[in-house]
Amino acid sequence: MKNWALILAVASIGLASCSTQKEQPADDTAMESATPEPVGEDVQPQDATLENSDILPEGTDISELGLKTKKESCFWNGKQYSDGGVVCESSRSYKCWDGRWVAGNFCK
Repeated sequence: MKNWALILAVASIGLASCSTQKEQPADDTAMESATPEPVGEDVQPQDATLENSDILPEGTDISELGLKTKKESCFWNGKQYSDGGVVCESSRSYKCWDGRWVAGNFCK
């Protein structure tokens, strides 16, 4: 009988501690601020004496370029950028697309 009383006492303490914990609501603003905005690196205009990847003509539709198969990196003034990298040159912005720069609206 004493064992049952002890078991019930321990069980009720455990249940009491579980029921006092309140669930915290998710903070939507913290989740939004955790998502980084796409920001490119500020660069100088391409210097012809340094290694540079081709810049596709203004208005090029990247959907017409076909699927990315190689995912090659790009170069801007001798610096290498991974596929998908963004650079901002003055008021223009470029994104590396399979080894070529595509003009777009990528910089903030």
